[in-house]
Amino acid sequence: MSLVSAIIKRGISTSNACYGKRNFKKFSLYNKRGTKIFKQQQSKNPDSEIPIDKRGVRDIGYTMNETFITIPEMIPNIIVPDLTNFKLKPYVSYRAPDVVQSEFIPKDLFNVVYAQKIMDDFKQALELHKPSISTNSNFNYSLPCQNLQDLENLEKYITKKDQYTLFCEYIRNIGGNGGKDFVVRFMKTLLTNATGELCSWTGAKNNFKLINLKIMKAAYETINSGNMQVTLKEFEMFIKEWLRHCKQRRMIEDLK
Repeated sequence: MSLVSAIIKRGISTSNACYGKRNFKKFSLYNKRGTKIFKQQQSKNPDSEIPIDKRGVRDIGYTMNETFITIPEMIPNIIVPDLTNFKLKPYVSYRAPDVVQSEFIPKDLFNVVYAQKIMDDFKQALELHKPSISTNSNFNYSLPCQNLQDLENLEKYITKKDQYTLFCEYIRNIGGNGGKDFVVRFMKTLLTNATGELCSWTGAKNNFKLINLKIMKAAYETINSGNMQVTLKEFEMFIKEWLRHCKQRRMIEDLK
């Protein structure tokens, strides 16, 4: 007679029960897993509870209105040495002389990557917006004003009616594509960036006040006498914007 031995076993489940259903949150669904319909849904409207695994790759932009916008500053820029005509072998002897090199700071990276491009764009913009002054004008005064004294002398110079008329004709020959471009070209013709740093429209911070000058009155009247019409508020806003960037333009000029 054989004896039947009963072995009592206890089963252990590592998955937690969730209202009678299995908990699938612990099962990772990576990008290539799932049906074709599931992949299409993830690409158009991803589920927040099922994050897309990017394998450690960082985004180089952001998505706005279903359009991905690339940010150049977020693209990794790997700096490697130029080994052209490099004479040393992979092995370097311990007897080789030490090479002392300064720390590579963010300013150096900016100068290598962006500085030259900014200078080239600035020079190109200067050539593109270079004032085209007619040689037929009889207004004889050296512009742009190199300092505040030159600006004050110009204000006295156009006090006479005939000189004021010639100055208005001089401004009209500057021209421009629209009111803002006209004002910008006029200010470039009138002042250097260094002189513009010392000026403001209302004389704020003890700067030279431009609002009451006949020069500004002549410019406003000349612009509105043609096809281009600008309001006084727009005229003031364009001049304030040009004055606000004088320091930045002057610093770029100093880098030349």
